[in-house]
Amino acid sequence: MLFRTNTTVGWKLSVTISATMVLALGATLAIAGINEDLIAAAKHGSLPKVKSLLDRGAQVDARDAEGTTPLMFASESGHLNVMQVLLDKGADINARDDYGMSALMLAAQQAENLDAVNVLVARGADINATDADGSTALMLAAKYGLLDVVEMLIDKKAEVNARDNEGTTALMLASNNCYLDIVEMLVAKGADVNAKDKSGATSLILASQDNENREEDNLDVVKMLIAKGADVNAGTSEGVTALMLASRDGFSGVVEALLGKNAEINAKDIDGATALMLASESGYPDIVEMLIAKGADVNARDNDGSTALISACESGSLKVAQTLLAKGADVNAKTNDGLTALEFASRNGHGEVKKFLIKAGAK
Repeated sequence: MLFRTNTTVGWKLSVTISATMVLALGATLAIAGINEDLIAAAKHGSLPKVKSLLDRGAQVDARDAEGTTPLMFASESGHLNVMQVLLDKGADINARDDYGMSALMLAAQQAENLDAVNVLVARGADINATDADGSTALMLAAKYGLLDVVEMLIDKKAEVNARDNEGTTALMLASNNCYLDIVEMLVAKGADVNAKDKSGATSLILASQDNENREEDNLDVVKMLIAKGADVNAGTSEGVTALMLASRDGFSGVVEALLGKNAEINAKDIDGATALMLASESGYPDIVEMLIAKGADVNARDNDGSTALISACESGSLKVAQTLLAKGADVNAKTNDGLTALEFASRNGHGEVKKFLIKAGAK
């Protein structure tokens, strides 16, 4: 038996399906369009437009290419009225973007945004949530020096000793950036002053180095941490101490404060370097004198056999070389490879240092 295909019916069915698909695609594009408009309106704080777009069917938790929602944008910019509307419409207060950031985290790292943080916390935001790096809202506020936000989050039971993926705490972040008022608050609220990150660094170690802050700010934080029980002889996993970093970076006030609390002056790092060697290499004669006066071994050697004098002459610091020799440094000491301070000065083109060493009996 032969069957005849009804081409007319097939053609009509095909046209009907195609039309349906076009309509569906058009509807999808229209929704995507108003979702994008909602994100833009929330970002710029346009309350009337936000309300209109939500009434027209825009998705309250729509996301951009990086997973950011309208609530996140509004919270980051502090658009309180927009935030309230979005939350009233059921916005997910704890949604995360592609970096693990929530609306609260984004709000907590912006200056003059305390009201937005208050709104989010009051509406149930997870105060101890972490981003992809393990940072909490409190850590971010401490990192950026936002005292009012830090105080509010702590009052709302933020975990003061929480750690990120690298073991860093809020106190470490505040200490690293020398935010004295935040350091004081965190310590008063129970922050562990001797906590270590995964590299072994403590808040004191971080505060003792040059992080592009004023030395006076570093010194204030260092003194405060010491007064609260910070271990002045704590070392990183590579044996680096606060005294070594302060000596390396020329922070004479910090060096003095650490020595005043009996910092181990001849401690060595994993490479065998001492604070005196680091100060000599960096060219700080005042710190070199201070360390020697407190008992630094002027002829100590690192793992390569180098001394403070060799380090100073290699980097070309004439004043440091003069200071070290006046304090008994061995002018002819040799490294494990048999190189002297004179040879390093000659190799690196430090003519004045070379002349001085020869006059001092270098061979």
